[in-house]
Amino acid sequence: MNLIDRYVHQVGKRLPKKQRTDVEAELRSLLSDMVEDRAQTKVNKADEEIIVDVLRDFGSPSQVADSYQPQKNYLIGPEL
Repeated sequence: MNLIDRYVHQVGKRLPKKQRTDVEAELRSLLSDMVEDRAQTKVNKADEEIIVDVLRDFGSPSQVADSYQPQKNYLIGPEL
């Protein structure tokens, strides 16, 4: 399993099952495209270094998963 697959899996674990497959496919495609774009501009870097840089810039899996969750707007929050 490569780094992108592991990252996508970690994001997918934090999502509801009904949305997991679509988001994982979208993320995998987006990350692969970003790696390809950076690989064209950076000749001296190894492939794995580029992937690590892209994943670091993309954010933690929990932050990415949270961005796919619907935002709940409460007048008074549930914690109160």
